Amino acid sequence: MALAVDGAFSVTIYIFLFIWRLKNNARYGFEVQLVVNDKRPVNLDIGTIHLPITAYVSILHRISGVALFVISGLFIWMLDRSLTSAETFAALQGVLTHPLVKLVLWGMLAALAYHMVAGIRHMFMDFGVGESLEGGILGAKLVLYIAALLILFAGAWVWL
Repeated sequence: MALAVDGAFSVTIYIFLFIWRLKNNARYGFEVQLVVNDKRPVNLDIGTIHLPITAYVSILHRISGVALFVISGLFIWMLDRSLTSAETFAALQGVLTHPLVKLVLWGMLAALAYHMVAGIRHMFMDFGVGESLEGGILGAKLVLYIAALLILFAGAWVWL
């Protein structure tokens, strides 16, 4: 074990010395120059950086996917309760009339609707549709409009 560590250390030293000689000695025919970009961003606060609409749509797609993963257990529990017996189905219907449960259900359906629409956009992009800058922006706006419409329909379905 000590031999392997000593061997790795000596290889690291040889590589360092080779790079140092290469950088400081021009007898190899060229010099290695380290270039530092002076136009590096100074402020990396995500709240103040202006992102394009396509970035927001992509971030929301990931967030809705995580939300769907987290609440999928609730979907499965509701399906189990509705299929077990007539009594558990009636009890689930009674639970679903509570306003807080309706709000959670609407949030679940909103995440599902948004994730579905954004996923369809990604499928179109896989086929080469909407890969240009203008096409990406138009696709992102369409995702937001269609998802908002579906979320409103889901809210009307849940609350009315």
